[in-house]
Amino acid sequence: MLAIAARIEIDPADVGSSGNIYCIIVYQGAYYAMNSNGSYQAWNGDPVSLPAMEATTFGSIENISIAEQLTQTAGEFAIYIAYDTGDGVLRYNSAPIQFSVN
Repeated sequence: MLAIAARIEIDPADVGSSGNIYCIIVYQGAYYAMNSNGSYQAWNGDPVSLPAMEATTFGSIENISIAEQLTQTAGEFAIYIAYDTGDGVLRYNSAPIQFSVN
């Protein structure tokens, strides 16, 4: 089984704010977003349709479980984690988490 987790540092100005966490996986050139049920769904790249994986009040660090079910899927993956504070601005890692599954 493959388990992937990410840890994001929240901007100090956003600590204590309420908002959403987003997880986007790029696999074989297609985009998928994790929804609040923990399932990945196809995503068209439009920020308006991006489902939040979790609504939370931000601490200084957020630990996120990204995947526990990718063992049957071979290929190249790139993962982006983002958050917002309800202001319509996504804050995300500039370089994706990248890995391959054989």
